[in-house]
Amino acid sequence: MKPKTMGTYGKPCKECGARLDPGEVCECVKLGGWFMTGQGKFQRKYVTVRAEHNEEGVMKPLAIKWGDLWYEIDRVSNQQQAAALKAGGQGMRYTVRINGKETYLFFDNGMWFVEAKCGAA
Repeated sequence: MKPKTMGTYGKPCKECGARLDPGEVCECVKLGGWFMTGQGKFQRKYVTVRAEHNEEGVMKPLAIKWGDLWYEIDRVSNQQQAAALKAGGQGMRYTVRINGKETYLFFDNGMWFVEAKCGAA
């Protein structure tokens, strides 16, 4: 089940960013904060990120903490405002390469998250 579409009215859901009427509970919260896609169940996993900021205010992620381990980001190949299609919501999406595998890292409202399969550590 997909969340409501983004609109201009109401407060955004903290999980997926869908705009809600006053007192309304988002579908993603009712479903436990996960979304079903053709690739399975996904959720936002908030992570700690080490990043550098240049004098123009541009942010570049350098490493991500998953569990107790830090993983260096080998390369950032793209940065754009985009939706988190697997886990819902949106933010600044960074296409990053970690240990030879390309994935997305999102920055939204001062927090970093990745799209993780439900049950992932």
